[in-house]
This record gives sequence, C-alpha cells and structure tokens, in this order.
Amino acid sequence: MLKICLISGLLLVAGSAHAQSAGHGWGLTASGDGSAKLVLQADGTAGVLRVRADFGSDVLVKSSEEAHSRGRWFVGEIRVDGKVCSDARARLHAEDGRAHAHASTSCSIGVSGDKAVTVEAVVVKSDDVDRDEVRVEIAADKSGSH
Repeated sequence: MLKICLISGLLLVAGSAHAQSAGHGWGLTASGDGSAKLVLQADGTAGVLRVRADFGSDVLVKSSEEAHSRGRWFVGEIRVDGKVCSDARARLHAEDGRAHAHASTSCSIGVSGDKAVTVEAVVVKSDDVDRDEVRVEIAADKSGSH
C-alpha cells in the first residue's frame, strides 16, 4: 500500500513566512512504504531546493539461501515535477535471519518560487523484493536567494 504525504498550503505559508522573516530556509519531510511525496506550494521566493531520499529494507528471511540470493535488489529515484533528479541502488545482505539494505541519494535544483513543486521518492525497480517492503523517507529544504 502506497502511503503519500501531502503538505497543506497553510503549513507551507506559515513555514515560508517564518523562513523569509528569519532569513533562513525551511525543511519538510515525508515517509512511506514504496514511495513518499511532498507537494510544495508556491511561496514567491526563488532559491535552491535540496532533496534527500533514504531507501531501506529490513525483512525476515525463511532460509540462508533466500537471504544470500544475489538477485535481491531495488532501485529508488528522486523525482522533481515528474523528472528524475537522482537515483540510488541497493542490494540486500543477510544478517541474523534478516535481509537488510540501505541506499541514499540527493540532488539540488533552482526553483522560482512562483509555482508549486512536486517532489517524490519512489522505488522504481526491484528484483525479489516487494516494493512495499522498502521504507522511503524524503526530506526537502529550500533556501531563498537574497
């Protein structure tokens, strides 16, 4: 089941107003199983949007053969307004009856602040790993130009 987090415009308006008055940027996070999404409302301030995504899997395995299978991997992507910004790949490794994997990636883009921006992290490919078994966390922060 995909869990999608949408941030309300009111929260963003309050966050960006605080960021503008303090001269600092703002940051938001979301998480889900298989994907996570943030919709950042227009705040009228141009700047640099930095996005970081972490992908992690920790599943029980039935046997050591299953745990050590070389075919267990996944690929996650960061997408900004539907375009791929960065990706990460992870292979599961066995340890204490579980199979673990972790991958991180990040990217930065310039944004005008005049339109909403959709940022998402999603598991796009996997082999012998259920996409919903991959925990996805995404963080975005924007610093305005002065």
